[in-house]
Amino acid sequence: MKTDNELIADFYCKLLNLKGTGLKDNHYYFGNIPVTYAHRSQLKFDTSWDWLMPVVEKIETLEFSTQINHDNYTHAEDRYFVRIGNGDFDGDINFFGRGNSKIEQVYKAVVEFIKWYNTQKS
Repeated sequence: MKTDNELIADFYCKLLNLKGTGLKDNHYYFGNIPVTYAHRSQLKFDTSWDWLMPVVEKIETLEFSTQINHDNYTHAEDRYFVRIGNGDFDGDINFFGRGNSKIEQVYKAVVEFIKWYNTQKS
């Protein structure tokens, strides 16, 4: 079973569509994140903006929007919410991420989007 970081790495490599990207010998090879390659256990999409934001930018090239909003909930973990959706967010396709930090929220929304996206492309 793949981890969420591996799910993101697979998705990102497919969207890069560059020769030499992808998983080989338990290492992912990338084109434009801080490292050229990383062992599958060293993926940092969940902890590094430098890793996660290129994925968000690729999602936006698929004509989806991202939005980070302040929430007025009283629970600290709900201070922000993240949405990835189509257009003005009034449609049926919206993915929300909530967590203890902003990066965790973006990460969760990206994972949910990719899970949905993969079902649409299979």
